[in-house]
Amino acid sequence: RPPSVGGWPAARGWLSSGTAAARLVLANRVVAAAPPRLTGSAASRLAAAAELLGVDGWSRRTSDALVGVADRPAQLVALAACAPEYIVSR
Repeated sequence: RPPSVGGWPAARGWLSSGTAAARLVLANRVVAAAPPRLTGSAASRLAAAAELLGVDGWSRRTSDALVGVADRPAQLVALAACAPEYIVSR
C-alpha cells in the first residue's frame, strides 16, 4: 500500500520517549551488525555520519551532543540515527 500524503499522524505516538528508546535499541543493533568505519577528526566523523545517514548537516545542538561520542564510531552513528535531523528528514 502506498504511503499516505496526509502528513504525520495526528497522534504523537511516533515521537515519544518510548519510541526514542526503541530507535536507539534498533540503531545499536544495526551498528553492531555492520560497524561503521569512520576516521579522521571529530568534525570529519560527524560529517561522515551525516553522509552515511543522508542528512544534510547537524544543528549546533546535535553536533555538540554527537561530538562527545565521535571517538566511538558505532555509538556516534547509533545516536545520529536518533537525532531530530534524521528522524524528521525527508
